Amino acid sequence: MWIERTKWMLANIGWPIAFTFWYQIMVVLYAATGEISQFALYYFQFLWIIIVCSYFSASFTPPIRCRDGDEMNDKNSTEKDFCEPCNYRKPPRWHHCRRCNQCVHRMDHHCPILQMIRGAFTGEILTSTEQLKGTGVSNAVMVGFAAINLLKNQLPNLVRNQTLIEESRENTDYDLGSWQENVKSIMGSWRIAWLPLPIVRKRKDKKK
Repeated sequence: MWIERTKWMLANIGWPIAFTFWYQIMVVLYAATGEISQFALYYFQFLWIIIVCSYFSASFTPPIRCRDGDEMNDKNSTEKDFCEPCNYRKPPRWHHCRRCNQCVHRMDHHCPILQMIRGAFTGEILTSTEQLKGTGVSNAVMVGFAAINLLKNQLPNLVRNQTLIEESRENTDYDLGSWQENVKSIMGSWRIAWLPLPIVRKRKDKKK
């Protein structure tokens, strides 16, 4: 039991650090330099607040536990619903979580993100925000703002065959005059090499 509580505590330490890190990327690195619009900043903050509140609401909402006498008051419970680890007859839609060693109402699964049971209350929170099935999407939304701004800076350098250092020095010696040739010079003429694959790309720099 203490192992599961330790995992829960680590999850509630690690995820807030990640949320704070993503927020700092947007606000400090991009908003402070004026590289994103006010609308984009407000939209990001709105999503960030919803995601953080949804996470903590689900994480700190304890699952409904089977109280003493509930199983006896439920006429729909049967003998086959008897829970041996908890030593009582549980009502319908109650299931025993082996990791938490307790019966939970409307248990869905033991969430690896929250490190707790997804039951009735937490299920409503997670389903309403689609955080459980879209955790990767939520992360992508937050990180995506930073990635899009980085891509916005990298694409002009790609079509000009420049690095950030060369751009700062206004060095255009390697601009081949055509954006197609510039892209091939960096990405390679073999289109499959443009994919994020572990392929060794051997190419020579050409000056205009």
